Amino acid sequence: MKKNLPKDKLELIERLSKFKYIFAREFTIDDSLMERKLHTHDFGLLNCVQKGIVRIATETDSWVISHNTFFYLPPNIMHITEVIGECSIMAVFVPEHLKKTLPKVISVMEFTPLFKSILERMSSWESDLNYNAEQQRLAKVAEDELKNAKAANFFHIPMPKDEKLQKTAKKILQSPEDMSSTETWAKFSGMSLRSFTRHFTDETGLAFTEWRQRVKIYTALKQLSENVSVSDVSFNLGYQNVSTFIAMFRGHMGCSPTEYIKNSGVR
Repeated sequence: MKKNLPKDKLELIERLSKFKYIFAREFTIDDSLMERKLHTHDFGLLNCVQKGIVRIATETDSWVISHNTFFYLPPNIMHITEVIGECSIMAVFVPEHLKKTLPKVISVMEFTPLFKSILERMSSWESDLNYNAEQQRLAKVAEDELKNAKAANFFHIPMPKDEKLQKTAKKILQSPEDMSSTETWAKFSGMSLRSFTRHFTDETGLAFTEWRQRVKIYTALKQLSENVSVSDVSFNLGYQNVSTFIAMFRGHMGCSPTEYIKNSGVR
């Protein structure tokens, strides 16, 4: 909430609330700066993770945001933010007249390279919020790019609401290395296989196998950022051979774990 923010941040937010152009600044943060309890903000946050990994969790859902990815957190949503390792974030301040173009729910978003390039240039501008003619033109282009943003839902890990299914989901989150079959998890939930898979998909929007792989990907990203070797991550996630893990990782992330480490700057 605003009252918990430092005075200089409050003053910046107050000034930005009256500013009519997009404004961007890059920050380096770590987990020690994060609020450990569920909390809200009365302003929206549009951020791009430049380096590292961020996890946003509400009481029912979880989003994992890695490098070169934008996420939007609307105002007044109870959440916890977790930063894994040192993280570099591009904070994007959106003027009031553009906020209607942004989602009403927490969203992971994709933007064009042009939008990202403009933000990088903006981050080097003076912070007096007094754009010259050239800067105003670039800000207008950024506005058009903002309106063309697309949702990127991969990192969303939705939780089922059914009590039995939620118990199963929490068990998997706590033990991502468990390679038990879908039939075993159905029995754990007290359901038939058919009923379990149907209800899980109905409640999360994902097939159970896809949901479980997302949990494994999140755990892998976290461990890779903590300097755990690829082979140890594979073992920790229950894989008997590392090539199977690498194939699963590549299928979801579009690159191998080693390539991800190199490109993301998580180490």
